[in-house]
Amino acid sequence: MKTGRLSLLLATVFLPPFLCAEAPVQRADRDADGEDKYVRLMSAQTVRLIEKDGKNFRKADGPARFLHNDTWLICDTALWDVDAQIIHAMGHVSIEQEQTELVSDSLNYFVDRNVAEFRGALVQLQDKDGNILRTRNLDYNTKDSVAIFRSGASMRDKDGQLIESSDGSYDSRRRHFEFRNNVNMFTDSVFVKTAALDYVSDSSLAVFSAPVDAWRDKNMLSGDSGWWDRSRELFFFSGNVHVMSETQEGWSDSLYVHRSRMNVEMLGNAQVTDTVRAVTSMAGRIYYCDSLSRVDMEFDPVVMLETTEKDKQGVEKKDSVYFRADTLVYWTTPKCAVDSAEVELSSKRLEEISSDPVA
Repeated sequence: MKTGRLSLLLATVFLPPFLCAEAPVQRADRDADGEDKYVRLMSAQTVRLIEKDGKNFRKADGPARFLHNDTWLICDTALWDVDAQIIHAMGHVSIEQEQTELVSDSLNYFVDRNVAEFRGALVQLQDKDGNILRTRNLDYNTKDSVAIFRSGASMRDKDGQLIESSDGSYDSRRRHFEFRNNVNMFTDSVFVKTAALDYVSDSSLAVFSAPVDAWRDKNMLSGDSGWWDRSRELFFFSGNVHVMSETQEGWSDSLYVHRSRMNVEMLGNAQVTDTVRAVTSMAGRIYYCDSLSRVDMEFDPVVMLETTEKDKQGVEKKDSVYFRADTLVYWTTPKCAVDSAEVELSSKRLEEISSDPVA
């Protein structure tokens, strides 16, 4: 008989039968809450009884494979403190539960609390959707299937989107990430900063439940809350919404941004000021269609134009023009698309209105 098999056989003599059981977990092995009462060492190359720091341990060299709460604990070496119900796992450590996998160099598994404590240079969690989270401090509850991470973490989702935060959690059953404190999200060319973000993995939905700021190039947008639906390429912000570019600034109660078409819809007390053209627009709804360079204004729209002229003494004088309607539509048409006869008539009208009206 080989030495490894002999060591394992001798170990089973000294271990209670349930500690090396090969049979699947039976209903009788669970308590009233459905919690697995026993930890099973399913396989190992060798198992020995050793003494360390005045305590007796069962040392399993491996790879060693444990089963608890329908969760696999796999490692190169394990020191099992049966009295304290703690497993110290070292070397190529992994926790596998359904399609969620956590890997690290080491962990301590507290059987009575169903908690695996990962501490090390790198702890990686990969969920069933292919999202990968990395941190240095993570606790995973094998009964509730919930991971809690602290002291900084970064996640790359299945589409390449990055989310990082100081603290947070992951619920494997709900496929739900929670990021808290110093949250940053980068998706394509948009950078988002907030204090609380919930990410629903199966629907690719990120919900901002705290004041949020977003940047793209030199454009800035902020609000009290909002969400980002990646599947529809749609941003939504609500509450004290403020948007600003190099030449424009706007405010509204809520705002939609359609990323794929770059269309913007502002709702409720919407106001946009164009500093280059000295134009301010206000309406209950302002919709900008980027592909048509068209702006639709509805619900009591008002437009104010400010003009500046110099009198004969060279003193600048400002004047304002107001107009309103039930609906206002502004758009730009390329000159090449306008009939040549209309262009000629427009040129004549421009010449006439540019002359001195008194003369």
